[in-house]
Amino acid sequence: MKSFLFLFFLSISFPQESSRISLIDGSNVNYIPSYNFQGNPYISVKYFLDALGITNEVDEFTKSINAEFNKYSTRFIAKNPFLVLKSKQNKKTSSLQLVTSTHFIDGMIFIPLKDMLEISNRFNDRAVIYASPNRLIVVDPKREQINIIQAAKIEINSLGTFVKMRADTKIKSVYNSENKTSISISLSNTIDKSEELSSIKPAGFVKHIGVKNTNGNLELNIVKTNENVAVEIFHINNEEELVIHLFEREDTYWLEKESKHFKIIYRPFHSHLVNDVLISA
Repeated sequence: MKSFLFLFFLSISFPQESSRISLIDGSNVNYIPSYNFQGNPYISVKYFLDALGITNEVDEFTKSINAEFNKYSTRFIAKNPFLVLKSKQNKKTSSLQLVTSTHFIDGMIFIPLKDMLEISNRFNDRAVIYASPNRLIVVDPKREQINIIQAAKIEINSLGTFVKMRADTKIKSVYNSENKTSISISLSNTIDKSEELSSIKPAGFVKHIGVKNTNGNLELNIVKTNENVAVEIFHINNEEELVIHLFEREDTYWLEKESKHFKIIYRPFHSHLVNDVLISA
């Protein structure tokens, strides 16, 4: 039994699938140590901070890293799930809990890549986005005119399920494809910097929302709960908000509404669109 336990702990103390993730910042490419643990990629905090040019200091005695973001001083501690934050404005200290404890391997602190990106994108002006599983890209939203998702949520009512998202400027969406089980949408020059979309919990007719950045565009894949769910997409509030409406197909009666110039014939589940159409006509 003792030998079994020894081998078991030995197997989780050292990563089995070590690799490097490239972080591209303009013409510069930095390679960051990483490894896969229980299906999740972990990344070196020190190498990541250095690649972004974020001032940091390693404390070997306490096995921690102090990093200086724009508005916060942060402290990453080995084998600890809490990130210590100190505001540079009011000097108040708080903490942010990670999904899991940090790992300490070969004198380096590793945390899940998803957590590292969330922390960096929340506290740093420049955003880091996925280009591929082993490739990250640094973007400056202000300099490169990148649209940032400011808020996202799901609303459910008698008309169906509404996935709503708001950006800081006009959202340019490209309807890609729809099949019986899902719909794919591409948002041009857009990033989910603070993971507003990624953090949405599925509800209503939404079974799953997949979010990834590809060539500077935000790709959404929404999986529907059943094959009888239809989808429509429209903009509101000067096109700074995008709404994805999921509703169940059914044989309903037709309604009519007319203005001075034309008549609209529509189903009840399109009632929310009719007034906007008549006003803009």
